[in-house]
Amino acid sequence: MTRGVAILGSTGSVGTTALRVLERQRDRFHVAALTAFENTTLLERQAMQFCPPFVGIVGEAAKPRAGWRTGERCLVEAATLPDVDIVLNAVVGAAGLDATLAALEAGKRVALANKETLVMAGDLAAAAAKRGGGEIVPVDSEHSAILQCLSGRRRDEVRRVILTASGGPFRDWPADRLARATVAGAGALLAADQRPAPELRKEVTSPGGTTEAALSVLMAKDGLAALMDRAIDAATKRGKELGKG
Repeated sequence: MTRGVAILGSTGSVGTTALRVLERQRDRFHVAALTAFENTTLLERQAMQFCPPFVGIVGEAAKPRAGWRTGERCLVEAATLPDVDIVLNAVVGAAGLDATLAALEAGKRVALANKETLVMAGDLAAAAAKRGGGEIVPVDSEHSAILQCLSGRRRDEVRRVILTASGGPFRDWPADRLARATVAGAGALLAADQRPAPELRKEVTSPGGTTEAALSVLMAKDGLAALMDRAIDAATKRGKELGKG
């Protein structure tokens, strides 16, 4: 029997990459649900290729096809379907929080590429996982790297984990200059580099990796620590089971 996968944010880079992987693993997994924000054209192509029983579009301006679910609620619906075993949450920003919490409460394994969930509500996510028996497996770069490094190791083998927080428009700045960095400065650097930048004054973070990496450091404590412990234990157990096979 194959395992059902719900992909929240299937038209973004993480979602499309996941679908390419699932295409090669049809003997092990099937796509049970797809959701996107507003790219109805790509979502329709994905739905035709993978034939999920559930398709949802979140954006109010999007034009849904017949049978599609609509609105933000469709994220929670997709994440809690009985046929779903794994939820890949690649939704950008706070919009992914409710779906993550609901999936954990429902006992799902959540492959999390959504940093904001844990920045805002790491303790809530840990509590939801404890209540419902769900599990978070980080697929975002830094946290997935930590998980892979620690899986299979005893706790007393690791003294500390260092996140380098590299990347972003300020990566080559010395510490004294970095202390004076501003959001406006990040926008100017990105514009000079000919990369598209939104109106940064209206953004919580810049599209550069510096702020993103800083949030990663914040997430490496409190609620995330408990979730990482659970994920590491589960990954170690699966590794041992595969070894016996």
